[in-house]
Amino acid sequence: MPIRFNQPPRPIPDLENCRATVCRVEVRRLTLWSLLPTLAGIAVAVAGHRLWPALSPLAAPTLLLLWALFMVSIPVHELIHALTFLALTHCGVDRLSFGLQAGVAYCHADAVLPLRHYRVVLVAPLVVLGLVPLVVGLLTHHTFILSLALLEVGGAVGDMAILWRLRHLASSTLVYDHPSDAGCVVYHPL
Repeated sequence: MPIRFNQPPRPIPDLENCRATVCRVEVRRLTLWSLLPTLAGIAVAVAGHRLWPALSPLAAPTLLLLWALFMVSIPVHELIHALTFLALTHCGVDRLSFGLQAGVAYCHADAVLPLRHYRVVLVAPLVVLGLVPLVVGLLTHHTFILSLALLEVGGAVGDMAILWRLRHLASSTLVYDHPSDAGCVVYHPL
């Protein structure tokens, strides 16, 4: 079956002997938080070019390249979520859906999984696109890589907010990625 794009969400599954609660994050509020690392990335790009021009190829046209790479990374971010879902849930590609809601890209897997796996799904894009390049940028003093990494950290703010909301739950708790909201359904044993 093909991957679904912007399809109506599937119903949230009921689990026997469990009470389901929804854990959501407010997307509009997250936009403000995501601006902090984004602005830091832009500031590093501009200041880095002025302070270390020999170490950075950053110039006005390169700022455009920086923004273009960030835009391309948005579907890559969601693809990393999808690949992690596939690896940890063993669900088929037909259980994945992608889309845009309120200007925010998302990937949803129609599968119930333990919270320990969901946490990995949430942090995978941050690690691959944000933290690893951030360390490389810091070690090499490459302001372009550092700036792109900071933009990617800003792009993962929603995932980190969900992770923060779930911090008090046991790793074995079952969750279901919410099909239409930023967050998940948490299943509490009765």
